[in-house]
Amino acid sequence: MTKNKPCVSRLNRTDTNRGPLGSDYDWQLLIDDTAVPGVRLDRYGSGSVYVVEDPQNLLTVLYNGDAVNMAKGKTGKIYVPGVLLSISEPIVTLLDTPTFTISAIAENGLPASDYEIEIRRMGDNEPWYKWYEGSSKTFTPTARAAGFYEVRASALLNGTRVYSAKKDFDVYFPKVENFMYEADLQPTFNAMWTTTETETTTTQRREHGCYITLNTTNGMYGTIAHASGPWMENDELAGMILPAQNLNLPFTPSPTGMAVYVVGWFHTHTPTTYVTFAERSVGPSDKDKEHASTNSLPGIVYDYLEDPSIPGKIPAGHPLGMGKKLYPITPPERRLKPWNMD
Repeated sequence: MTKNKPCVSRLNRTDTNRGPLGSDYDWQLLIDDTAVPGVRLDRYGSGSVYVVEDPQNLLTVLYNGDAVNMAKGKTGKIYVPGVLLSISEPIVTLLDTPTFTISAIAENGLPASDYEIEIRRMGDNEPWYKWYEGSSKTFTPTARAAGFYEVRASALLNGTRVYSAKKDFDVYFPKVENFMYEADLQPTFNAMWTTTETETTTTQRREHGCYITLNTTNGMYGTIAHASGPWMENDELAGMILPAQNLNLPFTPSPTGMAVYVVGWFHTHTPTTYVTFAERSVGPSDKDKEHASTNSLPGIVYDYLEDPSIPGKIPAGHPLGMGKKLYPITPPERRLKPWNMD
């Protein structure tokens, strides 16, 4: 028996009518032209199996019952043993730990063993990777490779490998709120802010920044490509552009692999202590937001707290060392492109 293929059941007449002697109940029922109960391979060569259970000799035995209906009150069963896969969380973030559970549909002691779970990127031509094999019906991995996937489970049922239906499984990058206050990043953020204030003079100032990474092998956040913006005169707004950066190492990790991903970017804004213009806004600038949106990569900016007298802004002459905070730069809230280089 195979999905979308017919199972042929044939009831054969085995004797002539008894005429004046009454009804004749001589018959035999064959499933796919076979009279043998038990586990069978399907007739189309797919490798799948089905089971004929006939403890009361209804489906396989040749009857010569004459006037007695030997089938009355008897039952038989035909079923396809299968494998089901359930996923506790079909959409997760990197480093989450979803649980995959395998259920084998195998009745009356049909042996099930050697469970496997395979994963592949979306696409019929993508190769399958073995993610799990063993005797346990549950598997709780750590999601370490971002992407859009299909997963399937299988088990040996009476020596034949039977597969579950495919299920979608998506692994996303972390949101900026997940790592903005990450302890591993704060020393770098604070050092760049200190440098920004220390370098500010009566004539010039500049911004500092870097990319933010997540190493899915050890779960550690880090920074790369530290850079400084150009020196800006105090009569103009400061700014910087981070250097181009490959966003995946390796370029395309396997679905079961690990990687160092760029998940965000960071930079500082400069003091207004010695500027000659009247004021500026605090937090992400329009150019910051445009950069984040264009590159599908969220950011973080270190900047001062607003001056209560001019909400959302600080004035010229704002003293060094005043209160500061981290501001998220969105949209997007998280990196959007799962595995290709940006």
